[in-house]
Amino acid sequence: MLDWRIEKLVLTGPESTLTADGVWQSWRLQPRFNVNITGLEVSDVGKYLEHLGYPRTVQGGTATLSGKLSWAGSPQSIDLATLSGDLLLDARKGQFLKAEPGAARLMGILSMQSWITLDFRELYTKGFAFDSLSTRATLANGVLSTNEFHVRAASAQVSMSGTVDLVKETQDLRARVEPSVSDSISVAVAVVINPVWGLGALLLQKILQNPLGQALSFDYRVTGSWAEPKVERVKADVRAAAVRTEPSLP
Repeated sequence: MLDWRIEKLVLTGPESTLTADGVWQSWRLQPRFNVNITGLEVSDVGKYLEHLGYPRTVQGGTATLSGKLSWAGSPQSIDLATLSGDLLLDARKGQFLKAEPGAARLMGILSMQSWITLDFRELYTKGFAFDSLSTRATLANGVLSTNEFHVRAASAQVSMSGTVDLVKETQDLRARVEPSVSDSISVAVAVVINPVWGLGALLLQKILQNPLGQALSFDYRVTGSWAEPKVERVKADVRAAAVRTEPSLP
């Protein structure tokens, strides 16, 4: 059995630095490549993706990526059908743009531009700006699974879980969108529902951090292909959070 070992690989570019090590196992017989990504540091996610062939998908942002991957074949070409491993991604201060159709179909799903506008069109007309995006995912024979995809933004918080098939270009995801409700909106909603506890709702908003946003959360299931995702509203859970704070009547 002949192996080709990479003790340390460092690749630098205008917006990124990649450090990794790996093993190209049995490269003459039944080759399989194993790579340990010790760190990928990206100083401008938008420009980095543009250099990879995905222009106008993200603007700005920084990111770090680490993990272990393996696939059958050589290092020069990733075989998606046998791709396995785990990844940890953390991104900050970027904005998903309204990408051209087909430019980055999976990016469109993850950026929520294909379906999140069902309920929040006014928030995403120019793209979705985020403060942080993080996920821990596993891969098994080209199928990516995650229970920890989280996006935090000024306009909303989004969490997703489920699977993405990189070979068939399909997904089965569940998502929750929790809009961030400002103090002024809290008071307006409170006054409309019950003026008596309008002040209580404002105090609750301050103390518990966005309880009305939690009350107005929306759940989705996203299936189908990357090109034509099918969106099902699992639950339109509109609850009056302030009802829990309404003073009891004598």
